[in-house]
Amino acid sequence: MACGSELTMHCDGNTLPVFKAGDTFSHAAAVALPEGVWVATCRLRTRYMGDFVGNVVVHLGALVDMYTPLVLEALPAETRGWRDGVHLLDVRFEDTTGAVLHTVTYQLPVETAITHPAP
Repeated sequence: MACGSELTMHCDGNTLPVFKAGDTFSHAAAVALPEGVWVATCRLRTRYMGDFVGNVVVHLGALVDMYTPLVLEALPAETRGWRDGVHLLDVRFEDTTGAVLHTVTYQLPVETAITHPAP
C-alpha cells in the first residue's frame, strides 16, 4: 500500500450531481481499499477559500469483489445550512495501523431549493 496515494470512488467523473440545500444528501460509491480495518471521514469545504461547510457521514460496507461499498450521507437538518456554490469533498480513510489514504477531490454543486413547505 502506498500511503498518501489517492483513491478513486467508482462514480461518473469528479463532479457529483447538483444538490439542493435542505435535502437529504446520499451518494453511493465503491472504493478499492487495501486489506485492513478502516474508518472513514468526510468534510465539505468551499471551493476557493477552503472554509468548512459541513460534515458528511461515511458508511462503509463489507468488501465485495475487491471493492468496499460506501455511502456518503447528511440529513436535512445538517444540509439546510450548506451555502450555494460548488464545494469540494474527499473521503479520508485511516486503518488501525495509522495508515491514511484519501480519495481524489470531488466537486459538489449546491443550490438553494426553490419550493419550500407552506407555513
